[in-house]
Amino acid sequence: MAKNLNPYWLVTSTVGFADDGSTVVVGTIPASTLVMRSALVVSTAFTDDSTNLDFGDEDDADEFVATADITEITAGAYWGAATDAYEGAWYPAAKNITIKVDGGTLIAGVAFGVLQCLDLSNTV
Repeated sequence: MAKNLNPYWLVTSTVGFADDGSTVVVGTIPASTLVMRSALVVSTAFTDDSTNLDFGDEDDADEFVATADITEITAGAYWGAATDAYEGAWYPAAKNITIKVDGGTLIAGVAFGVLQCLDLSNTV
């Protein structure tokens, strides 16, 4: 059977400097979804250069973009260099999207994630 493909971009909720020391659920990937690309956007630079951000899912904190691929003290979009998402991350069941914030003494900083997804649930 052919598939009726419904591509879309998913933008997560934000995390900020006040989330330091936690992993925040920022959205949900629906069941039967293929994640094709991913980026973490630092919209407001974090104030401590020891800050670490990881963008992933509930099973793998850096599934999409690892802290090694992010310059947290510089606003910008960071596309993971060596993550599973570039090979395609398949989600047969719904899964929570997370951003982990771990830093020094933070007084500013905001980030959110962007996922390019393909809905594979519709069969025609």
